[in-house]
Amino acid sequence: MSGALSEITRPFGNKGFGSLWISVGLNAFANTVGSVALAWLALEYTDSALGVGMVIMSRSLPKLIFSLPVGYLSDRVSRKRMLQVNNYLGALAAFVAVLFSALGAVDIYVVLALATLVGIFDVIQTTVSYAYVYDLVGRDRSVHGMAMMRLADRGFGVVAGLSSGVVLALSGGEGAFVAMGLAYLGSAVVLHAISPRPGAPCREESDEQAATSGQSPSLSPGRVVLDMIRSPFVIVFGAVTLSAEVLAYSTEVLWSSFARDVFAVGEVGMGTLVSLNSAGGFAGLLALSMLSTRLNPEKALFATALVFGANLFLLAFAPTFALACMIMLFIGAFWSLLDSLLPAVLQRGVADTERGAVVGVWNLARGFGPLGQFEIGALAAMLGTAAAQALHGAAFMLITLCLFLAYRAFSVSRDRSEMHATQLLGQVERP
Repeated sequence: MSGALSEITRPFGNKGFGSLWISVGLNAFANTVGSVALAWLALEYTDSALGVGMVIMSRSLPKLIFSLPVGYLSDRVSRKRMLQVNNYLGALAAFVAVLFSALGAVDIYVVLALATLVGIFDVIQTTVSYAYVYDLVGRDRSVHGMAMMRLADRGFGVVAGLSSGVVLALSGGEGAFVAMGLAYLGSAVVLHAISPRPGAPCREESDEQAATSGQSPSLSPGRVVLDMIRSPFVIVFGAVTLSAEVLAYSTEVLWSSFARDVFAVGEVGMGTLVSLNSAGGFAGLLALSMLSTRLNPEKALFATALVFGANLFLLAFAPTFALACMIMLFIGAFWSLLDSLLPAVLQRGVADTERGAVVGVWNLARGFGPLGQFEIGALAAMLGTAAAQALHGAAFMLITLCLFLAYRAFSVSRDRSEMHATQLLGQVERP
């Protein structure tokens, strides 16, 4: 037992990881409280689900706009400073919202503006923190580090979800904004405990070093994006991310329909499905933490995606609620595994000078999630809940299989090219 615990917590032996873990958790707390509070206030001010949808859209759009620029910037300035500034600004925005609330000046437009800001803060946090984790733990422990970050995100998020309703009931939006501001502030302050890491790549001095050494300066944003688009590795795993968001993660929209219409278990059943998904996620992340160094991350990612899709497909045909609950545990586990493996694998496949940019590509693909949620909702309205679930699960498995075959093809071609280059070099060097 102690050996397993030691293996799970091994990333905390890296200098600065513990502080970053707490910072990520506090940011997740602020983000979750903000999401719940803003959705509730939108419903109160508009008395319509349309208002809630506008808040969700306002939080989602920044991913499509800012992910790539933030990723590019994080390769050229201090990631620690970016996270600190981001969280200090989050605290400032929350405390300004407290002032507006105290003055009675909050309306749906203020809610939408704050939702947009929270969305921007989330883009910066996720893009920069996942690259910073890699900085702290290194390539060999990158998967393990991502899993621990997801545990922080989920753990603090669960606490925030449970407490936000109580805070809203007792003190309304003003209390929720105070909680947001304090969490953002704590997330920024705790990062001061991380001392600078000498020799860290991809920082603001890189252009100056390149110029003095006679090398080319860092690439322009357009060139970096163009290089990403041309990379078969980034294309394949970016496509896995996009298909997961649109086809797999979007199925959570159907959980309420499964609870009410398919299994007739009502609100309690819905809560049970959500809880089991979270429990499965925690179990999956703990397992990944223990096995991360023994896995081939790329192959593990494809295997995870295929099993994830299979469980989504099986849920559509579950004859009883008890069996659906068992399947939901596996869905939660493989959901979390895939979400941890993707940013780690993408960063392992590019140069250090492009890791922030490739995390931006990952976050950009995540921004298309609402498209899948809208599509699966419309599909369920036409064909029924079970049929929509089955189609999404099957489509995700098929796309994953095609992408795996593409990955194998370019991997074989790359290995042959490297072998041929090595042989030529040997012939040149031979006397």
